[in-house]
Amino acid sequence: MDGDSFDLKDGRRIRLLSLDAPEKNRCFYPESRERLKSLILNKKVRLKDVLTDDYGRNLANVFAGNIDEALQEDFLKAKGC
Repeated sequence: MDGDSFDLKDGRRIRLLSLDAPEKNRCFYPESRERLKSLILNKKVRLKDVLTDDYGRNLANVFAGNIDEALQEDFLKAKGC
């Protein structure tokens, strides 16, 4: 989808909890989208702390190896936008 949400094989859309990536047509959007894709595409992921927000979106902490550390590092680097 984008840099902070993706679809599972079962059709559920998951948004990363506590992470807000740039929206489409914003600085670093393509990089954040590609980075998330490289970390989770075709990999098994583990969802933790799953909840639904006021807009009906599924939010979760997502783990695939060291995905949480890698994502935090990348977005902190990009914060200078």
